[in-house]
Amino acid sequence: MKVSASVAVVLLLAACGGPTATPLPSAGVHSPGPLGDTWTGDGTAWHQVDGPGPAPRYSASLAFDPKHHDFVLFGGQTTTGSSDETWIWNAGRWTAMTPAHKPPPRRSAAMAYDPAHQVVVLYGALVVGWVRLETDKPRDQGSW
Repeated sequence: MKVSASVAVVLLLAACGGPTATPLPSAGVHSPGPLGDTWTGDGTAWHQVDGPGPAPRYSASLAFDPKHHDFVLFGGQTTTGSSDETWIWNAGRWTAMTPAHKPPPRRSAAMAYDPAHQVVVLYGALVVGWVRLETDKPRDQGSW
């Protein structure tokens, strides 16, 4: 729970602002635009994570998957348009996934873990042209 809360707060802060002159996350005034930095917290300090990760984006979907002990990030709006990328946050690093089946590019979708079926479910979204998508896709065994 502590790890999931820390990562969720980091992603929320990242969604609300941009890079700062000092390496501390902040909800203060920042340059507009999508962000690509990742921060973790240990309860007393924040630490920026180095290494590869998702391209800068906003309106991505994120859910914790307790079955696999990781966070799943899907889609979002990048500088090139809506994304259909799936990324996993586990053990302090991001891993790009290449599922055989995946939803179309989208942003602003809802995503949550369904404990009854033990899968992460992605629902709805905005797709190209601001069309609202009303479908759901369960993620399990590395595929959507």
